[in-house]
Formats: sequence, C-alpha cells, structure tokens
Amino acid sequence: MKKPVLKFCSHDVNQALVDRLHAHPYWQMEYIAGKSSIRLCDRSGECGEVPPGVFVLIPPLTPHLCLRSGKGTESYSLKVIWEAETPGREIHRYSVSQVFFAWSAENLIRIFSGSFPVRQRNLFLEYLLMNILHFTMDGEPCDVRESPLFSRLYDLVHARGREVNVSLAAEELKMSVSQLKYRFVCESRNVPERNAGSSVKKYLDTLLLDLIEDYLKYSALSIGEIARATRFPDIYSLSHFYKRMRGRAPTRFSTTC
Repeated sequence: MKKPVLKFCSHDVNQALVDRLHAHPYWQMEYIAGKSSIRLCDRSGECGEVPPGVFVLIPPLTPHLCLRSGKGTESYSLKVIWEAETPGREIHRYSVSQVFFAWSAENLIRIFSGSFPVRQRNLFLEYLLMNILHFTMDGEPCDVRESPLFSRLYDLVHARGREVNVSLAAEELKMSVSQLKYRFVCESRNVPERNAGSSVKKYLDTLLLDLIEDYLKYSALSIGEIARATRFPDIYSLSHFYKRMRGRAPTRFSTTC
C-alpha cells in the first residue's frame, strides 16, 4: 500500500467555522475532540451533529460542509493525497468506542502535542493515516469486531494459561457460571468465526492450545519452559493436554531455527 502524502494539517480549538458546500480532489480526515459537536452536511444538504470522539473520513470529490460554533469545539484536520480506488463518495464516521479508533485518536493527539520537527511530525501523521485508511478500506477485522467477552477470555488465558477454567473465568468476569455460559452462547451467534455452538470449556481449551502452539512455532523455549510459561504444573501435564487436543506429542509440532 502506498503511503498517503500529507498536504495540510491543523489543530483548531474554540475556532468558529462557517463553511460552504464544496468538494476537493484529496482525502480529508477530521477528528472531533473537545466538548462540543460540529455540524456536518453532505451533498444532499442533509446536516447532522458529529459528537466528540468521532473520526470523519471524506473521500475525494465528495461535496460537504462543516459548521463549528467555536466555543468548546476542538478538532484535528488532515488533508492528504492518496493513490487508491475511492470507495464511492459517501462520508464515513468512526467512533472511538471501537478499539482501533481509540488507539488512532490517542496517537493523533500525541503526535500533535509532541515537540517534533515539522517534517518528522508529518511523517508520523502519514503513517498513522496509512493505517486508518487501510483499516477502513479493508473493512473491520473479525478480531476487532468480537465482543468484550471473547476479548476478556483471550486476555485471561494469555495471562494465566492453564489456571483458567470455567469457574475462574466466571469469577474474574464477576458473573455466575450459568451467566457466563448463557452470554457465551448468545455472543457466539454474533461472532460465528469464534467457535459458535461450542462451549466455554472448549473455547478456553482452544485458546490455550493456540497459545502453546505459538510458543512452539515462534519461541526458542523448551517444552518445560513452555509448560511453566502457560502455568502447567509440569511438562507431563502439558504433553497430556496437547495429545488430547492434537493426538500427537508437542515435540512433533515444534520447529527449529
């Protein structure tokens, strides 16, 4: 993917803006911060409020206008040239309630507030924009779409390995075992690629197996060291678990450099 070329950027605080409907041949991204919304109108003349915590992505040649009252408003504006197929001329909005855009907002603010030389700042912004544009053009990955429940279970297994069972997971998530099982079934329907129709126990086992295999594939740890890293009491317990899941010893799966 070609890196976008930043042509203009600004950080506007408490500045009023009375725009007119217009279009231009470059991409424009606005991040609305501060405490007050702005008004954004599209080519049909329909206007709506854009609250703080929202990214607005405007493709080239897309008619639009922005209105800012001034008081309490804060926004970051970037205009870039980017050689890519334009996905129509619709204005897109993305909230920081999505993990990726929360990360993007944090880094955007960090870059603007840092004491970088201008060219270095612009380079950082271009790479951040490349990630944002790539993400929005490819569609949201399933791992980012998944529910907080799946993310918490993933984090638990990666932090505590074999120690995590259904009872411990329910305790850490501050719910009963029955509630956990019910939520798992409900949320599996919304994320079919996350073992829909499976059970919490099977899902935890799958996460643990994936973790072990990542160690076997990508680390130089011995089987005994992997057992300790994944909280198995000993190497035999890990081998027994792996054989139950894969039907073969873990040493047969490991690779050498």
